[in-house]
Amino acid sequence: AEGTRLLSVKTAGNVTTVDLSTEARRGDKFGSDFGLVSVDQVVWTVTELVGEDSLVDLTIDGAPPGEL
Repeated sequence: AEGTRLLSVKTAGNVTTVDLSTEARRGDKFGSDFGLVSVDQVVWTVTELVGEDSLVDLTIDGAPPGEL
């Protein structure tokens, strides 16, 4: 979503946690399919950087994202 900031990226073992700001929780004017593509893009980018066998944990302000 517009205005979303990357708060932190931490890797422990094969799990990389990406923490985004609250703005990531806002509804997107392009619909939920666009939101899923955005999440996919984060996962693809992280796995490209740290390895395809890595797991990506997405959080918003340090908490599970729930439904985006």
